[in-house]
Amino acid sequence: MDLPLNINQLEAFVFTAQHGSFSKAAKVLNKGRTTLSEHVNNLEIELNIELFDRNTRNPLLLTDGGKRLLHQASLMLRMAEQLNVVSQSISNEEEAELTLSVASVVPNCLVLEIMKSIRKQFPNTSLCITNQDNEIVLDSLLNKTTDIALALTKRNQKIIPPKNLRGVFLCDLPLKFYTSPNSALQLKSSISHTDLIMEPCYLLKCLGDMGYKDSRSSTIMHTLARMDLVVNMLDNEGWTILPEYCLSHNLYPNKIKELNTDFTATSHSASIGMGYSTFHMGPVKLALIEVIKSCFRHFFSAQPSKSLLLE
Repeated sequence: MDLPLNINQLEAFVFTAQHGSFSKAAKVLNKGRTTLSEHVNNLEIELNIELFDRNTRNPLLLTDGGKRLLHQASLMLRMAEQLNVVSQSISNEEEAELTLSVASVVPNCLVLEIMKSIRKQFPNTSLCITNQDNEIVLDSLLNKTTDIALALTKRNQKIIPPKNLRGVFLCDLPLKFYTSPNSALQLKSSISHTDLIMEPCYLLKCLGDMGYKDSRSSTIMHTLARMDLVVNMLDNEGWTILPEYCLSHNLYPNKIKELNTDFTATSHSASIGMGYSTFHMGPVKLALIEVIKSCFRHFFSAQPSKSLLLE
């Protein structure tokens, strides 16, 4: 297939059409007016189509043929620009795709902030966000189906990662007892274990997997995979255990209210850690690790209660 046209010709055609004159297009492209005019003339000769009506001025108008070709030329120009960007990404050895596993206790707003930050730095790397149970996170890191994992662990639990894996502490995660603001439990001045047993419990699955699912806590225990589902279930009845930041960051306004319990809640605390394989540490993965640390530090430092963060 013979394709005599070149990118400079397409660029001259598209920008002249967009700005209505060779002079304005030349100023935008920082090129000479004569150069752009020559590019367009050569393109017209090679395509055997007159693209602009030279009898019009201010603005220079497209012919019917020029109008039909402008969209295709614009697409080709954008594809050429993207080709250049992707080739530069490959030259810099940037990863094409990374998979980040996120525990469901990590708030969506924090995940979005992480994604926005890394996308701004590396727009040509695809980021796949997954949610995995704690028991399969380790395997997914070892078999390289997950590049980085944000996992929930018990507070002060010491974990020795296997070879080629590294673990990083991100923050403590204090947990509180909550109901809806309209719950009958909120009418009591103090809540005992007995009060909770008589009400259904809606528990986040990852917290249940951590050992907070105890048949003695409630006669009816429901486990749900997503935090928003847990909160919405409280509209009718029941109670739950959720991270303290849900209230301090006002993530669910008018949806939850802390319970005043007459027993200590100090045992109800967890931690969030980051695990990753050291097998391949490309520039995007290294940057993502630092972005995660920074975003966690910023999010949790805004809480009234100070969390211990990794420096």
